[in-house]
Amino acid sequence: MRKRPFLSEKYPGFDRTPEVESASKREAVHSEEPVKKDTASKVDSYMNRLEEIFDVDQKEGQRERRVDFFKEKLYDKVVIKEDEIPESYFELQRRIAREKGHGDAEITPETRTFMKDTIIRDQKTSLDTWIDYMGSSDAPTWLKYYSVREISKLSPIDKKTGTFHKRSRKTISPFPELKSEALAYVLDGLEKKHGNGETLPDATWDSLLENAKFADLYAQAIKEVTPDSESERVSIKGEWIKYDKDSDYLKLTSGIQGHGTGWCTAGESTAKSTLADGDFYIYYSEDSKGDNTIPRAAILMDNEEISEVRGVLGEQELESSMLDIVEQQIDELPGGDRFHKKTENMRRVTVLEEKNIRGDVLSPEELRFIYEIDEEIEGFGQKKDPRIEEFREARDLHKDLPIAFDVPLERISFTKDELLSGNKEGHFGNLYFNRHFLGRGKRTLPDKSLAIAGYLEIEGTLDTELPDTLSVAGDLILKGTNIQKFSEVLSVGGRLDLEGSNITELPKNLTVGGSINLYETNITKLPENLTVGRDLWLEGSNITELPENLTVGGSIDLAGINITELPASFSVRNSLYLEGSNITELPENLSLRGSLYLKGTSVTKLPENLTVGGDLDISGLDISIIPEGVIVKGKIIR
Repeated sequence: MRKRPFLSEKYPGFDRTPEVESASKREAVHSEEPVKKDTASKVDSYMNRLEEIFDVDQKEGQRERRVDFFKEKLYDKVVIKEDEIPESYFELQRRIAREKGHGDAEITPETRTFMKDTIIRDQKTSLDTWIDYMGSSDAPTWLKYYSVREISKLSPIDKKTGTFHKRSRKTISPFPELKSEALAYVLDGLEKKHGNGETLPDATWDSLLENAKFADLYAQAIKEVTPDSESERVSIKGEWIKYDKDSDYLKLTSGIQGHGTGWCTAGESTAKSTLADGDFYIYYSEDSKGDNTIPRAAILMDNEEISEVRGVLGEQELESSMLDIVEQQIDELPGGDRFHKKTENMRRVTVLEEKNIRGDVLSPEELRFIYEIDEEIEGFGQKKDPRIEEFREARDLHKDLPIAFDVPLERISFTKDELLSGNKEGHFGNLYFNRHFLGRGKRTLPDKSLAIAGYLEIEGTLDTELPDTLSVAGDLILKGTNIQKFSEVLSVGGRLDLEGSNITELPKNLTVGGSINLYETNITKLPENLTVGRDLWLEGSNITELPENLTVGGSIDLAGINITELPASFSVRNSLYLEGSNITELPENLSLRGSLYLKGTSVTKLPENLTVGGDLDISGLDISIIPEGVIVKGKIIR
């Protein structure tokens, strides 16, 4: 593998950069050996460090913290700073306002701060897409590093010329959009050319790969990836084809390439690693000759359970005509129940789309759904179904929202300034508050009731309070805040992140649609009947017991906390991390679809009816006999 020559040749002095030097010293400390000075070893150390940060097998909470730290470091290097945003941007906004007939709109200091925040957050979000994708990709680490480094230099593609322009420190626009299939072609080609030393048959493509200019490669790949026409997707008659785990990955790629599905499995490396994890199903519909060759939907299996479902529309969303076919297939496969809500969401969007075209009157419940007042609409694609935004653009927002929120229009805000002006009960859009906005004077959130159709993030240490009743459709993030009292009635459709906050108690009967992170909080007890849609991260918290009737749709991380027993009536879907905890025994009938980690506990025997869908880690424990009734589908680690 030519990772060292490639990176060193591409970036002269790469081995002398602070991050590489730091990784080299860190590895020396861990290995108790002298710091290696040669270029190859130093680059290796940095690649090893990146692999450690993005390792998908580490605990989710730990991985998220490491990745967040990596992101912050990258933001500091490539994301525009507040004082770098040119004054010409604000002049442009004034001119646009005049052209729209709004007169000479004044940009107040608060509005200016809000606009700056929006620019910075949009850049971070677009960069996150690349980091998160590359972090979960099976491409070699040197290629991941190269791709993220190169994309951080580029502006979005010029749709007229089909090329990318370089960014400057004052570039306002987000980073380029990620196109999975096009990127897979680029990474595949680079690995063959610079990893394996191959010469590719297409001379033009081989020459582009030799030069390794990412902007040219990515632009060319986007041009080559042309989706099948709508006329070729009229018929849904066809069949499911199963590609078995560890089978010939070239058969999989040959059935996808050239159809513009947007699936990263069109790349050979990704296809190979995907089939190493599990079976892969593709539904092919008939082409003009009556042969089943047009890929329409894909189902990925991991650990003998469905991990992803993808379609061929923008952002890999499913076509509405394919919903019944896909639902019938996932019903026959393990883990299919997790995807029923997505299919139901897509059906509801289709029904409302048709109603809107006919001009039918929509009910308050239908409007709450399509405007995502209670929770975000989750589909099968990588991003939100574009039909949702198209639907809203065809409607009168100011007529719909009072019905959806069930409050007068004057009690609904659309900006932070409007919300903090007082007398508001609903907010449409995302909210991000820092020390410039909250905790100064009268600039506080409503004290009684507030419903937010978006996310709410509060950053900084200034004192503020939450409303008595708070509903957040997206994520609620209160990391490191001085907020001490939670809302008495709380509903969170997305993730609840309280890491490092001063919150001491969660409200009763809490339901969170996403994950909960209580790392480094002072919360000692969870409420009864707590329901968590995804993961519950308690590592580094002060939790001492789990409540009865706890339901977790993902994994639970209890590593290292002072918990001594698990309740008899609790449900966890995926993995259970108990390393270093004070657990001494496991409850009867414990069934996990993921893995069970018991290293460092005092557990001495396993219940006879234990079921573990992944790995069972009992290393270092005094467990010599595995009862006959125990089922472990993965590895037993002793």
